[in-house]
Amino acid sequence: MGGRAIGAVLCGMLLATLTIWLVRQGQIDQLELRPGPQSGVEFSVLDRGKLNINLATEEQLDQLPGIGPTLAQAIVEYRQEHGPFEYPEHLIEVPGISETMVESLLDQICV
Repeated sequence: MGGRAIGAVLCGMLLATLTIWLVRQGQIDQLELRPGPQSGVEFSVLDRGKLNINLATEEQLDQLPGIGPTLAQAIVEYRQEHGPFEYPEHLIEVPGISETMVESLLDQICV
């Protein structure tokens, strides 16, 4: 088995171990895995049923009420430029997102 294959197996084992630990700690309810364009695996965490805005894709953000494709893209671009959100209310820093919108999303989002 080549070095790259061993690395992929070890990465998968680490991810599985971390997932099991997080579920047992009650930190997450579900881990969604799917093929990703760069790393080979892309994931987002639903924390107690809430969408993690630091890990969500544009498509997932678009599903939030009042967000839509334009704001979903703005959220991802903001995150790429400024780094991860420190708390859900930090979403207000994204151009086009109002305080009222953030307040209406707080029961559906997390970081």
